[in-house]
Amino acid sequence: MSIGFLLNDVNDAVIWRGPKKNGMIRQFLSEVDWGTLDYLILDTPPGTSDEHLSATTYLKEAGITGAIIVTTPQEVALLDVRKEIDFCRKVKIPILGVVENMSSFVCPKCKVLFKINQNNARCSASRFPLIIKKLHIFRTLQKYSQH
Repeated sequence: MSIGFLLNDVNDAVIWRGPKKNGMIRQFLSEVDWGTLDYLILDTPPGTSDEHLSATTYLKEAGITGAIIVTTPQEVALLDVRKEIDFCRKVKIPILGVVENMSSFVCPKCKVLFKINQNNARCSASRFPLIIKKLHIFRTLQKYSQH
């Protein structure tokens, strides 16, 4: 579910202040019929904003069991992840693990695996003892996710 599905034009900007955004978050998390779920993926922008507080409040009321944090291997992304992990700890949401997306890619011609900033996530893991899974960049997935 996305606010984008409710817009007349995909190019429209959503310019809302906190209360209206928080109301939409509440609606998405409490009024959408998700059916029986094993997982709910919540894609948020980096940071620890008021919207994050609203989302965690509603998710905790629904019985959230934990969070999986997704990052990329760039240092700037890891800075945000450290803050997000601290945020989750402060609001008492257990961190189940960290997924490092786009950590490497396989050259389509020579089939060699190239790692991207391979030391950054490892450094983050030593600071936060979490399970880290790494996902490669897949050209096929990249191609079809554009449509």
